[in-house]
Amino acid sequence: MRLKKHNISYRLDNRLDRNGEKAIMIVLTFRGRRVSVSTGVRVAPELWDQKAMRPKKTAVNHDRMNAMAIIADITSKANILEDVFSSFPSPTTEAIRTEYRRRVLPETGMALLTPIRPKTILEWMDVFVAEMSVLREWTDATREKFAALKNHIAAVDPAMTFEDLDERGLTRLLGHFRSMIMSDGSVGMKNSTIAKQYGYLGWFLNWATKKGINSNMAYKTFAPALKQTQKKVIYLDDDELARLEAADLSAPNRRHLVRIRDIFLFQCFSGLRYSDVAHLCWADIKDDVMTVTTVKTNDTITIELNAHTRAIIEKYRQYNFPGGRVFPAPTNQEANRYLKELCRLAGINESVTVVSYKGKERIDEVRPKYDLIGTHAGRRTFIVHALSLGISPYIVTRWTGHSSLAAMKPYMDIVDSAKADAMKLFDSKTK
Repeated sequence: MRLKKHNISYRLDNRLDRNGEKAIMIVLTFRGRRVSVSTGVRVAPELWDQKAMRPKKTAVNHDRMNAMAIIADITSKANILEDVFSSFPSPTTEAIRTEYRRRVLPETGMALLTPIRPKTILEWMDVFVAEMSVLREWTDATREKFAALKNHIAAVDPAMTFEDLDERGLTRLLGHFRSMIMSDGSVGMKNSTIAKQYGYLGWFLNWATKKGINSNMAYKTFAPALKQTQKKVIYLDDDELARLEAADLSAPNRRHLVRIRDIFLFQCFSGLRYSDVAHLCWADIKDDVMTVTTVKTNDTITIELNAHTRAIIEKYRQYNFPGGRVFPAPTNQEANRYLKELCRLAGINESVTVVSYKGKERIDEVRPKYDLIGTHAGRRTFIVHALSLGISPYIVTRWTGHSSLAAMKPYMDIVDSAKADAMKLFDSKTK
């Protein structure tokens, strides 16, 4: 049976009540028709984010429902409306509205005070995403990760409940990951990708357990054999940095790479993540010090300017970009694409072997280094060079915002290896 195409959105009613609040409405659109129904939940207009179609993070309504409670309630009502819509072979607007009211409103005609809980994992995941998007201010990329996980769960069993995620259910999901056809035509996810999927699932299940929704603890002890290698740290050495800085970008078809080179070099000499460089404002820079509240962790870090970062910033002082931003940063996806093009032009093409596993099968891929360069390589380059200069790992973590020295270990291993290679230069000296 083909699923009926439809869309769900939220808006506020036009009428204010005596408390200065408006009812949150659910709008179902299908085949050019629209059904608007009330959730029975109200919120002040100034506490409603019209673009995101959800209450603002700080919202609390007259009934003392905070943003998370409001989101959980209206999401559960939207699930009911979805069920109503799918129950009709040929739905009409009036039939949908009548059945929705029958399910949501008791005989008194008053809205239920507590939301009707969705039953399936997919329905609860909608609540989780809606709630955490507000609470943690998720990026689109994070929401996309859970949308992908939902698709995987739906492929195994769209009616799956928490009780189904026992050892057998988790193994069924593993079987799906290992047998699915990938975009390149190969069969099965790499072990590292599967581990990430279980990580996202664990995040969701921890939330559900804390909420008292889930009591199935099988996921905490489920440990499939997923052989992996330590992820290779991709960074630029001194020679590669010099080649990148010297690359001729004067041709008209290369000028779009000038700004991405400046931004990437700024990362290499500051240690900032790309998201933080993209959000860097002139107001964040005072007295040769940057004070940045990071996008990823919401930590506030201070980083002193050096000759390299100061020169790059001064180059952009003449511009007036929206929001007082320092740089005209493209999206992270565009930046990664431009960086690969830039590094290829700069001759950063050393062959790099990348080792991964699918099940027990070891996969060795030899790729040019420029193909492995992304925006995060700038941050890694900064860390490796800082440690190579003898700067204390503790000071480096103060600049990068890493929570522990353990995060420095892969970089310190690289530095130790470089020191050992340098010592071999003495072997060539005559006795």
